[in-house]
Amino acid sequence: MTRPLLILFVLAQIGYSQPSDRQLVYSAALQTADFLTTLYALDRGLTEGNPIMRPIVDNIPLFLLVKIAVYYCTTTLDDRRLKWVNRLYLAVVLNNIYQVQRL
Repeated sequence: MTRPLLILFVLAQIGYSQPSDRQLVYSAALQTADFLTTLYALDRGLTEGNPIMRPIVDNIPLFLLVKIAVYYCTTTLDDRRLKWVNRLYLAVVLNNIYQVQRL
């Protein structure tokens, strides 16, 4: 298990309550947006900024599997923690878009 997934798993065990459907939809949308904007940026010649993901993003099926696993792990978070994870991924997606726009 990679470190970010382990962190999400541990956080999920503390004070668990069911996440809202809205936050789960946001999470799925943000994972998808991160996947697509990362591939778009890589196709334009940029490099992955996350050193953990750097060796993974070149293998698209593995990259997709990791994104699905991250989403699955976020489904175990309570609503409050999932909101924070979603905010983090929103920042990641916005950064991807910003980096592509700088080209």
